[in-house]
Amino acid sequence: MTQDLSNRKLFAGITISLCSALAVVVISRAISEPWARPGSALGQSAAIIGAGALLLSALSALLKRTGQPARQNFNRHIWLGCIGFALVSMHSGGNLTAPPALLLLALVSLMGLGIWARTIGAQRMAATFGSKSGALSAYEPARRERLQSLIADKSLLLKRIDPNANEAIFSLTLAHWLGSPAKAYGYHRLVREERVLLGTDHSVGMAQAYWRRVHRLIALAFVIGLFVHVVLVTFFAAYVAEGRVIYWWHLSAWDF
Repeated sequence: MTQDLSNRKLFAGITISLCSALAVVVISRAISEPWARPGSALGQSAAIIGAGALLLSALSALLKRTGQPARQNFNRHIWLGCIGFALVSMHSGGNLTAPPALLLLALVSLMGLGIWARTIGAQRMAATFGSKSGALSAYEPARRERLQSLIADKSLLLKRIDPNANEAIFSLTLAHWLGSPAKAYGYHRLVREERVLLGTDHSVGMAQAYWRRVHRLIALAFVIGLFVHVVLVTFFAAYVAEGRVIYWWHLSAWDF
Protein backbone atom coordinates (compact mmCIF):
# COMPACT_ATOMS: atom_id res chain seq x y z
CA MET A 1 0.00 0.00 0.00
CA THR A 2 1.43 3.37 -1.05
CA GLN A 3 1.92 5.79 1.83
CA ASP A 4 1.15 9.49 1.78
CA LEU A 5 4.04 11.71 0.81
CA SER A 6 5.08 13.47 4.01
CA ASN A 7 5.65 17.21 4.04
CA ARG A 8 9.29 16.58 4.88
CA LYS A 9 9.83 14.45 1.77
CA LEU A 10 7.82 16.88 -0.32
CA PHE A 11 9.90 19.87 0.78
CA ALA A 12 13.10 17.86 0.42
CA GLY A 13 12.26 16.98 -3.18
CA ILE A 14 11.34 20.55 -4.09
CA THR A 15 14.43 21.95 -2.33
CA ILE A 16 16.72 19.54 -4.16
CA SER A 17 15.03 20.41 -7.46
CA LEU A 18 15.38 24.16 -6.90
CA CYS A 19 18.99 23.86 -5.71
CA SER A 20 19.83 21.68 -8.70
CA ALA A 21 18.30 24.25 -11.03
CA LEU A 22 20.30 27.05 -9.38
CA ALA A 23 23.49 24.99 -9.56
CA VAL A 24 22.89 24.34 -13.25
CA VAL A 25 22.54 28.06 -13.91
CA VAL A 26 25.83 28.77 -12.12
CA ILE A 27 27.66 25.93 -13.86
CA SER A 28 26.26 26.95 -17.25
CA ARG A 29 27.80 30.38 -16.79
CA ALA A 30 31.18 28.84 -16.04
CA ILE A 31 31.59 26.12 -18.67
CA SER A 32 32.49 26.66 -22.32
CA GLU A 33 29.96 28.41 -24.54
CA PRO A 34 28.98 25.48 -26.84
CA TRP A 35 27.86 23.33 -23.91
CA ALA A 36 26.12 26.19 -22.11
CA ARG A 37 23.74 26.99 -24.96
CA PRO A 38 20.15 25.73 -24.56
CA GLY A 39 20.23 23.89 -27.88
CA SER A 40 23.51 22.05 -27.27
CA ALA A 41 23.49 18.26 -27.29
CA LEU A 42 23.52 18.28 -23.49
CA GLY A 43 20.89 21.00 -23.16
CA GLN A 44 18.52 19.56 -25.73
CA SER A 45 18.84 16.05 -24.30
CA ALA A 46 17.99 17.42 -20.87
CA ALA A 47 15.02 19.25 -22.38
CA ILE A 48 13.63 16.13 -24.04
CA ILE A 49 13.90 14.04 -20.87
CA GLY A 50 12.68 16.88 -18.66
CA ALA A 51 9.68 17.66 -20.86
CA GLY A 52 8.77 13.98 -20.86
CA ALA A 53 8.96 13.89 -17.06
CA LEU A 54 6.77 16.99 -16.76
CA LEU A 55 4.15 15.63 -19.14
CA LEU A 56 4.10 12.37 -17.20
CA SER A 57 3.72 14.43 -14.03
CA ALA A 58 0.65 16.12 -15.51
CA LEU A 59 -0.68 12.75 -16.66
CA SER A 60 -0.28 11.35 -13.15
CA ALA A 61 -2.44 14.18 -11.81
CA LEU A 62 -5.11 13.39 -14.42
CA LEU A 63 -5.04 9.67 -13.65
CA LYS A 64 -6.34 10.43 -10.17
CA ARG A 65 -9.57 11.48 -11.88
CA THR A 66 -9.92 8.14 -13.68
CA GLY A 67 -10.13 5.93 -10.61
CA GLN A 68 -6.40 5.15 -10.48
CA PRO A 69 -4.70 5.04 -7.04
CA ALA A 70 -4.67 8.66 -5.83
CA ARG A 71 -1.68 8.44 -3.46
CA GLN A 72 0.54 6.62 -5.92
CA ASN A 73 -0.22 9.08 -8.72
CA PHE A 74 0.21 12.06 -6.41
CA ASN A 75 3.67 10.82 -5.44
CA ARG A 76 4.55 10.37 -9.11
CA HIS A 77 3.17 13.81 -9.87
CA ILE A 78 5.51 15.41 -7.32
CA TRP A 79 8.70 13.48 -8.06
CA LEU A 80 8.38 13.65 -11.84
CA GLY A 81 7.65 17.37 -11.58
CA CYS A 82 10.78 17.96 -9.49
CA ILE A 83 12.97 15.94 -11.86
CA GLY A 84 11.48 17.64 -14.92
CA PHE A 85 12.00 21.12 -13.48
CA ALA A 86 15.68 20.45 -12.77
CA LEU A 87 16.25 19.11 -16.29
CA VAL A 88 14.49 21.90 -18.17
CA SER A 89 16.44 24.38 -16.03
CA MET A 90 19.59 22.71 -17.37
CA HIS A 91 18.20 23.19 -20.87
CA SER A 92 17.69 26.92 -20.25
CA GLY A 93 21.42 27.34 -19.68
CA GLY A 94 20.70 30.18 -17.29
CA ASN A 95 19.05 32.26 -20.03
CA LEU A 96 16.04 33.83 -18.33
CA THR A 97 15.45 36.67 -20.78
CA ALA A 98 14.09 34.69 -23.76
CA PRO A 99 10.33 34.00 -24.02
CA PRO A 100 10.68 30.25 -23.17
CA ALA A 101 11.75 31.38 -19.69
CA LEU A 102 8.04 31.97 -19.07
CA LEU A 103 7.70 28.18 -18.97
CA LEU A 104 10.11 28.09 -16.04
CA LEU A 105 8.12 30.83 -14.35
CA ALA A 106 4.97 28.74 -14.78
CA LEU A 107 6.71 25.76 -13.18
CA VAL A 108 7.88 27.85 -10.22
CA SER A 109 4.32 29.14 -9.80
CA LEU A 110 2.96 25.59 -9.82
CA MET A 111 5.47 24.54 -7.18
CA GLY A 112 4.62 27.55 -5.05
CA LEU A 113 0.89 26.84 -5.25
CA GLY A 114 1.50 23.20 -4.41
CA ILE A 115 3.50 24.12 -1.31
CA TRP A 116 0.81 26.59 -0.22
CA ALA A 117 -1.92 23.97 -0.67
CA ARG A 118 0.01 21.41 1.37
CA THR A 119 0.74 23.80 4.24
CA ILE A 120 -1.37 26.93 4.76
CA GLY A 121 -4.15 25.74 2.45
CA ALA A 122 -4.41 22.38 4.23
CA GLN A 123 -4.64 24.10 7.61
CA ARG A 124 -7.41 26.39 6.36
CA MET A 125 -9.28 23.47 4.86
CA ALA A 126 -9.07 21.56 8.13
CA ALA A 127 -10.42 24.61 9.96
CA THR A 128 -13.27 24.84 7.45
CA PHE A 129 -14.25 21.20 7.99
CA GLY A 130 -14.19 21.77 11.73
CA SER A 131 -16.45 24.82 11.65
CA LYS A 132 -20.08 25.49 10.94
CA SER A 133 -20.43 26.82 7.43
CA GLY A 134 -23.02 29.41 6.47
CA ALA A 135 -24.04 26.98 3.74
CA LEU A 136 -25.87 24.96 6.42
CA SER A 137 -28.00 27.86 7.58
CA ALA A 138 -31.69 28.17 6.85
CA TYR A 139 -32.79 29.35 3.41
CA GLU A 140 -35.91 31.03 2.15
CA PRO A 141 -38.58 28.62 0.84
CA ALA A 142 -37.89 29.33 -2.85
CA ARG A 143 -34.21 28.45 -2.51
CA ARG A 144 -34.95 25.32 -0.49
CA GLU A 145 -37.40 24.16 -3.15
CA ARG A 146 -34.84 24.75 -5.92
CA LEU A 147 -32.21 22.85 -3.92
CA GLN A 148 -34.56 19.92 -3.47
CA SER A 149 -35.27 19.94 -7.20
CA LEU A 150 -31.55 20.06 -8.00
CA ILE A 151 -30.79 17.15 -5.69
CA ALA A 152 -33.57 15.10 -7.25
CA ASP A 153 -32.32 15.89 -10.78
CA LYS A 154 -28.76 15.01 -9.77
CA SER A 155 -29.85 11.68 -8.28
CA LEU A 156 -31.79 10.72 -11.41
CA LEU A 157 -28.95 11.70 -13.73
CA LEU A 158 -26.40 9.93 -11.57
CA LYS A 159 -28.31 6.66 -11.92
CA ARG A 160 -27.90 7.01 -15.69
CA ILE A 161 -24.20 7.81 -15.38
CA ASP A 162 -23.28 5.22 -12.74
CA PRO A 163 -26.09 3.21 -11.12
CA ASN A 164 -23.81 1.98 -8.31
CA ALA A 165 -22.40 5.40 -7.35
CA ASN A 166 -23.02 7.10 -4.01
CA GLU A 167 -24.13 10.68 -4.69
CA ALA A 168 -22.62 11.92 -1.43
CA ILE A 169 -19.07 11.02 -2.46
CA PHE A 170 -19.38 10.86 -6.25
CA SER A 171 -17.31 13.08 -8.54
CA LEU A 172 -16.98 13.06 -12.30
CA THR A 173 -13.88 11.40 -13.73
CA LEU A 174 -12.24 11.55 -17.14
CA ALA A 175 -13.87 8.22 -17.99
CA HIS A 176 -17.32 9.75 -17.44
CA TRP A 177 -16.52 12.74 -19.66
CA LEU A 178 -15.20 10.50 -22.44
CA GLY A 179 -17.90 7.86 -22.12
CA SER A 180 -20.90 10.17 -21.96
CA PRO A 181 -19.92 13.83 -22.34
CA ALA A 182 -23.53 15.11 -22.53
CA LYS A 183 -24.56 13.42 -19.27
CA ALA A 184 -21.30 14.43 -17.60
CA TYR A 185 -21.80 18.05 -18.61
CA GLY A 186 -25.39 17.97 -17.40
CA TYR A 187 -24.32 16.64 -14.01
CA HIS A 188 -21.49 19.18 -13.82
CA ARG A 189 -23.94 22.00 -14.58
CA LEU A 190 -26.25 20.85 -11.78
CA VAL A 191 -23.34 20.67 -9.35
CA ARG A 192 -22.26 24.20 -10.26
CA GLU A 193 -25.79 25.54 -9.75
CA GLU A 194 -25.99 23.76 -6.40
CA ARG A 195 -22.72 25.33 -5.30
CA VAL A 196 -24.00 28.77 -6.27
CA LEU A 197 -27.23 28.30 -4.32
CA LEU A 198 -25.34 27.02 -1.29
CA GLY A 199 -22.76 29.79 -1.55
CA THR A 200 -19.99 27.20 -1.26
CA ASP A 201 -17.31 29.30 -2.95
CA HIS A 202 -18.13 32.27 -0.70
CA SER A 203 -18.05 30.28 2.55
CA VAL A 204 -14.24 30.12 2.37
CA GLY A 205 -11.48 32.56 1.43
CA MET A 206 -10.76 33.32 -2.22
CA ALA A 207 -7.40 31.54 -2.15
CA GLN A 208 -8.95 28.42 -0.69
CA ALA A 209 -11.83 28.48 -3.16
CA TYR A 210 -9.86 29.10 -6.35
CA TRP A 211 -6.27 27.88 -5.88
CA ARG A 212 -6.96 24.52 -7.54
CA ARG A 213 -8.47 26.17 -10.61
CA VAL A 214 -5.52 28.55 -10.87
CA HIS A 215 -3.15 25.60 -10.52
CA ARG A 216 -4.89 23.78 -13.36
CA LEU A 217 -4.96 26.87 -15.61
CA ILE A 218 -1.23 27.47 -15.12
CA ALA A 219 -0.54 23.79 -15.80
CA LEU A 220 -2.63 23.95 -18.98
CA ALA A 221 -0.84 27.13 -20.07
CA PHE A 222 2.51 25.39 -19.48
CA VAL A 223 1.54 22.35 -21.58
CA ILE A 224 0.33 24.59 -24.42
CA GLY A 225 3.47 26.73 -24.19
CA LEU A 226 5.67 23.65 -24.19
CA PHE A 227 3.90 22.31 -27.30
CA VAL A 228 4.35 25.64 -29.11
CA HIS A 229 8.03 25.80 -28.11
CA VAL A 230 8.72 22.25 -29.36
CA VAL A 231 6.93 22.88 -32.66
CA LEU A 232 8.83 26.12 -33.27
CA VAL A 233 12.34 24.83 -32.53
CA THR A 234 11.70 21.55 -34.38
CA PHE A 235 9.97 22.76 -37.54
CA PHE A 236 10.54 26.54 -37.65
CA ALA A 237 14.20 26.58 -36.71
CA ALA A 238 14.98 29.51 -39.05
CA TYR A 239 12.33 31.63 -37.37
CA VAL A 240 13.70 30.84 -33.91
CA ALA A 241 17.32 31.41 -34.98
CA GLU A 242 16.57 34.91 -36.33
CA GLY A 243 19.53 34.82 -38.71
CA ARG A 244 21.87 32.94 -36.38
CA VAL A 245 23.39 29.55 -37.10
CA ILE A 246 20.93 26.74 -36.34
CA TYR A 247 22.97 24.50 -34.07
CA TRP A 248 20.24 22.37 -32.43
CA TRP A 249 18.51 19.21 -33.62
CA HIS A 250 15.57 20.05 -35.84
CA LEU A 251 13.50 18.58 -38.68
CA SER A 252 13.03 21.66 -40.81
CA ALA A 253 14.10 25.30 -40.96
CA TRP A 254 10.83 26.93 -42.00
CA ASP A 255 10.27 30.61 -41.41
CA PHE A 256 7.17 32.78 -41.24
